[in-house]
Formats: sequence, structure tokens, C-alpha cells
Amino acid sequence: MEYRDWLPAECPSEDAEEITTATELYRVVRVSPPTAEDFKSHKALRPLKKYEKGMCKACGLSVARTHSDCVLMSKLPTLVGGLICRIRVNAGGGKIQQNGQPIHHTWWPHRGFDHTTTCTVVAE
Repeated sequence: MEYRDWLPAECPSEDAEEITTATELYRVVRVSPPTAEDFKSHKALRPLKKYEKGMCKACGLSVARTHSDCVLMSKLPTLVGGLICRIRVNAGGGKIQQNGQPIHHTWWPHRGFDHTTTCTVVAE
């Protein structure tokens, strides 16, 4: 599978799950409708930064599996004031892995991911 962004070798890890059925993910975004900027990885936003928790995670997108988990994520200091976006992901839409807190997942979208057709801002 080709991923949307450059990934380091052996990323995503073998522990990451392939998205095999249509699913919904949730992400905190800054504007409605979301822009391409809302779907940039930490690595894309800060390419020169050293990522102590791992480059692989920094190359993915932070998401939640449920709306309520994303509401909790939106209360983090760096995300306060953000909007919650529901992302419809088709089978083959990339890989996902839980990491950090139980509500936090990293998603590595496939090359064909297009936020303009898959993401809808939803009310809390």
C-alpha cells in the first residue's frame, strides 16, 4: 500500500491494523470546512523537529475511534478551541494503531485520502 506521506522504514509497525471495513474516525480540526492544513502530520508541520516518541507516530495523524473520545481529546491544551471532524474511511484506507492514552490512535492514510470528500465537522 502506498501511503499519503513519506514514512520511515518499518512504519507503520506490524502492530498497526489495516482498515478492512468502512469506518468512522474523529479528528480535531481548526476550521470548517477543514483544510489540507488540518490533515498534516506533526512531521509535515515541523519537519526539523526531533521526535523523541518516534518518527513513525509523528508521520501519522492523531485520531479517535469515537466522537466522545475526540471530545476528550479536544480538551487537551494544544487542541482547545478546535472542532470535531467525522472522517469516513473506506476499506483499504490505511493503517491505524492505538498509542498513548486509550482514546488516542495514530492513522496513516493511504495515498488516495481526500479530506474534502470524507470529513464533516460535527457538533459536540
